[in-house]
Amino acid sequence: MPVTLKNLAGTTTLTNDSVDKWLGNAGYPVPEHLDAKCIEQFLSSRNKTYGFLQQQTFLSDIEGFYQARRGIKIALKNLDGYEASLANHRVTDTLVLQVLDYKSGKKPSDEVMDFVRQQISEVLREEWTYVRECRESLEEQWRWHHTGSVDKGALSPVAVNRILKQFSDQTTAYKEQVQKAQEQAKKPKGKGASGGGQAEPPPVMPKPPTEKDRAKYAYYDPIRNRLMSLGFVVSPPGTALGAVFPEKDWIKGVAGVRFNQEVKAYTDALAARYHLIGDDETSLTRLLMARHPQWAAMKEMKSAFVSAVGCLCVSWTRHTVAGRTVHVPILGLSGVVQEEPGPSYFQKYCRHLGLPNWQPDPSIPAYGETSLVAEKFKTAQALMKREEERLKKLVPQKAPKEAPEVQALQRHRASWKVTSEKLEQEKAEFQQRKSTSELANELNVNYETMIERTNLVALGYRARTLLRLRTPARQALFSYVSFRQDKSHDDLSVKTLQDVKLGVDLWVCGWHSLNCAEPAALMTASSYFAEGCDVLVCFPYEGLNDAGTGRNRPKETCPWCAAVELGFRSLSENKGKVPTGLSTGAWLTQLTLTLQDEPDEVLPVNRGFDAFQDDNSIMTATRMTLAGDDKGLVKNSDLESPAYSSVVMTKIGRLRSMYHLLGLIDREVVALDRQLYPHAGFGVVSRFLK
Repeated sequence: MPVTLKNLAGTTTLTNDSVDKWLGNAGYPVPEHLDAKCIEQFLSSRNKTYGFLQQQTFLSDIEGFYQARRGIKIALKNLDGYEASLANHRVTDTLVLQVLDYKSGKKPSDEVMDFVRQQISEVLREEWTYVRECRESLEEQWRWHHTGSVDKGALSPVAVNRILKQFSDQTTAYKEQVQKAQEQAKKPKGKGASGGGQAEPPPVMPKPPTEKDRAKYAYYDPIRNRLMSLGFVVSPPGTALGAVFPEKDWIKGVAGVRFNQEVKAYTDALAARYHLIGDDETSLTRLLMARHPQWAAMKEMKSAFVSAVGCLCVSWTRHTVAGRTVHVPILGLSGVVQEEPGPSYFQKYCRHLGLPNWQPDPSIPAYGETSLVAEKFKTAQALMKREEERLKKLVPQKAPKEAPEVQALQRHRASWKVTSEKLEQEKAEFQQRKSTSELANELNVNYETMIERTNLVALGYRARTLLRLRTPARQALFSYVSFRQDKSHDDLSVKTLQDVKLGVDLWVCGWHSLNCAEPAALMTASSYFAEGCDVLVCFPYEGLNDAGTGRNRPKETCPWCAAVELGFRSLSENKGKVPTGLSTGAWLTQLTLTLQDEPDEVLPVNRGFDAFQDDNSIMTATRMTLAGDDKGLVKNSDLESPAYSSVVMTKIGRLRSMYHLLGLIDREVVALDRQLYPHAGFGVVSRFLK
């Protein structure tokens, strides 16, 4: 069914000529950039019936179609060029020696040569996989735009109710499984069908699914489809959800101070125009808000879907085209994925960021000392009971308290009390030694893992540079070397600062370094442009709480993002507090730029830099940055509480000190001002930006 127009005379199929007439008669001339071929393809490949007065709706729909087509076409052209460059690469001994920066003298051992050769081969294999995944994603998006209903990016009430019902059915099924397992656990344990077999094992309780996580999975397709319909190019399936804004939203020819002055208002306008956040079902973070009373009354489910997207970021990358500065906004959403992240998800994440292969959390060495307290306690208790039974038998009936036999029994019990208290103390001391040792082991493993991953990063970065492959952004390097999916020790907490001389506490907040919205945007940019792109400045928005009439409620940058980003918009203390911001859309903010406080060069260890010293130059710079201006940086929950506690600030400073110690803060690896679509050809890029 083609695109049609319905009026009083009936329904007719729209053509290029009838579109011109329909729009022109209403005072809406066809925009110059919409060529006849684009209009014809939209009319012939999509289907929708427009009302006679829906000219603005038509122009909005076809604009999204036009912008998406342009973005996909140039990305495919750029990908073609990158793929062609891959075809010429071979792993040779000469290349291996170049990667090792071998000049002369004794040649590296065969073991070293083989290891580096394997690493380079893995880089090339991953790049071929990256190209294939990007191409499949872009071609899938192209087909999406050239088939089906124009409105398939929108969610009807029927579609929302279907998703909510499926979610409710899953919850009910889980509760039934738990109830069944509980009832089975209450049954008396039998000996098997024949009466002489082994007893049945206790039932395994089903693992409770997190409703918030399931809500995030449910949001993935609706948000992705909505963004595509608006003209965004989205990240490949199986990765964190991100999207490149349409080219018409890019800022061209504005740089430096002027960009910093204007970018806040411009970004807020983008958030409001596309309804990225908001308090109704038209906003991206509320698409699955219950619209039927049946679901709205279910508080737990409503809460899960309203709070599924905790943070949404608009991140700006900076590029250069023929000496002209181009800033590109990239959207990222925290934790919105297709399914529970596993090894393949993290591997794909690293692949599209241009990083080494993903590695699971390293195991923490067990405490070496074996506790004998439990065995000693068990033996002593048995002897105590045996002796008490013997002494009880010696006590005559109705013997007075002063009787020797009664006194002997009391002395025995008093002795046992002392012995048991001593054993309990010994047990507590052992547990304390064990806990302290295991905590130190985890922090040391984190330290060693950061060094190991930095070596892999350095090797891969040099190989990519020599082979002229895309290189990762500096922020991606930070997140990779400090990635730990979960903690092992219970004493690690956001509020507790560990006193260590050699070790790294990676528990700076309640999630890992690749869970945020900003790395999702970073990965999307690297995937789309076939080049690593650092984020110059990031604008985080509130996805959980009310956004207000302005649809622009900012969010404080989380500790992980504050540790790795070049710049971010921060909240200042607001006199009117949250109610004023919600009602007016006015929020006092400040621009936080870490580069302005960082040293211009790496400070080597032999010049006295100590990453574990709390007053080193990086720690001092971090505290200055996170302190903000005179009004300070605050949380958006009350616009008064400090955004970062002193403990968290110190943890971030120690992390950045490690980045500095490892050479990662070197400004030469900052991925700013890199060429836009570097493999598409200068003429193609120039025409695209006109």
